[in-house]
Amino acid sequence: MSERLRIIFASAEVEGFSKTGGLADVARALPLHLKSLGHDVRIVTPFYRLIPEKHNTSTIIPSLGVPMGSEEIWCAIRQKDLEGNVAGKNISVPVYFVEHEHHFFRYGYYGDGSQAYPDNASRFGFFSKAVLQICRSLDWEPDIFHSNDWHTALIPFYLKQAQLETNDFKNSRSVLTIHNAGYQGGAPGTFRHSLGIPLENFVLEMFEDHGHLNLLKGGINFADQVNTVSPGYAEEMRTPLGSHGLHETYLRKGKNFSGILNGCDYDEWNPETDPYLPANFSAKNLAGKKQCKQELQRLFGLPESSSVPLIGMVSRLTMQKGLII
Repeated sequence: MSERLRIIFASAEVEGFSKTGGLADVARALPLHLKSLGHDVRIVTPFYRLIPEKHNTSTIIPSLGVPMGSEEIWCAIRQKDLEGNVAGKNISVPVYFVEHEHHFFRYGYYGDGSQAYPDNASRFGFFSKAVLQICRSLDWEPDIFHSNDWHTALIPFYLKQAQLETNDFKNSRSVLTIHNAGYQGGAPGTFRHSLGIPLENFVLEMFEDHGHLNLLKGGINFADQVNTVSPGYAEEMRTPLGSHGLHETYLRKGKNFSGILNGCDYDEWNPETDPYLPANFSAKNLAGKKQCKQELQRLFGLPESSSVPLIGMVSRLTMQKGLII
């Protein structure tokens, strides 16, 4: 791509600062690789409770007003650069943290360990609107607002609102990447008032879902482009079985919905160079892999046998992943 773009990348979690799953990995690796291609990339993520215990950040916007419905909520914006290595080059991407004690200084990111926080729609709706306010405050107009999953699915909607009501972001476009279509940001319909969603947008084709709000559904409708983590997953999401109820929404996007296969950060996940493995190996020399298997068997108290298959899976313990708990 010859054109150099300004990209704001909004994610509820970023590996190195916060993480529950693959979203965080993408939110780290993709901006670093985009920056290595010459694009001006900036990440926005919440300033969770545990972040200041591990990272020193600096305040770049001490007081930022975020209009939400009939009120204005105030927050601060902190910054720390994300450092990484891409193809042997040291890359740095600025990360903006939205600091708001009530919304983000909690035990968990999305829930208390037993159930989701009942005000998640308000928390992440505020975060989504804050992304636009940060750009305004910095006088920096992105070419692309890149949102990820339901947490930031309101960004395309707020962007369209801004373009209709003001002269802001007239040339900006939005991309919504869906990493997990099963989580959709459902909330009681009354939340639309505090989120600033007009009644005309609370309809079946947009945000309404059986009388409730569905943030992901609305975001899909307003995003200029929607993609997901593989072409195969995109095909699944166009079916009643694989869409978690939103197949008609995906079908309506037509060519503006596609699947792009998730990559892997081979600078980090490379068995030939990984310093954390007991022994390194490659496709041409698998001797080290046998040593890794033996060490894993020893760690878990299994019989140390090279003839017994050893199968592992990295996954969240949820029914969606095929695990009955």
